[in-house]
Amino acid sequence: MPAYPYICNECGHKWDAEFSTMAEHREARDTCEIECPKCHSHDVYRTFVEPLPIHYTSFGFFTTDDKPDKELRRRNAVKEKASEKKYY
Repeated sequence: MPAYPYICNECGHKWDAEFSTMAEHREARDTCEIECPKCHSHDVYRTFVEPLPIHYTSFGFFTTDDKPDKELRRRNAVKEKASEKKYY
């Protein structure tokens, strides 16, 4: 069941109007049947839904993404030591 966010121009009330189909919503909108549940005004308009912000809580998705410098320096030092060892 699609829900459409609306705001009333008279009282500023915000609500989600639910309709069983998109066709029912279009018909109600075109015939001005949508009214504010608080003040019963027909002077309402549909708003857009704001997307939710994405918060990344880690350094990255892969092992090489955005690693701290200290960790990279430590790994490079270990690799250099391993490459310097020579077995005779």
